[in-house]
Amino acid sequence: MEMKESRVINEENIAELKVALVYSQMNEPSGTRMRVGLTALTMAKYFRDVNEQDILLFIDNIFRFVQARSEESALLGYYEFKQAAMVKSVHTALRKQC
Repeated sequence: MEMKESRVINEENIAELKVALVYSQMNEPSGTRMRVGLTALTMAKYFRDVNEQDILLFIDNIFRFVQARSEESALLGYYEFKQAAMVKSVHTALRKQC
């Protein structure tokens, strides 16, 4: 609602829309919350690499991504020891290769 009121999202002119939103609520399952970050990252890379657009990727809280991965690990019965590597891969995935 706020996005419409502030005209970030203008439903009258969908063709000119320059925003993509991906979000999940904390009350959703950890698998859903874990995929949100990866989905947003994939979309950002698509806009950058395929559409050759400048992008701004805003992740509200990277801890939620880490927390969801930890919950998934606990449910599956193993220890996720590569959390730092996963967060680093999210950070480095958007770097353009020169």
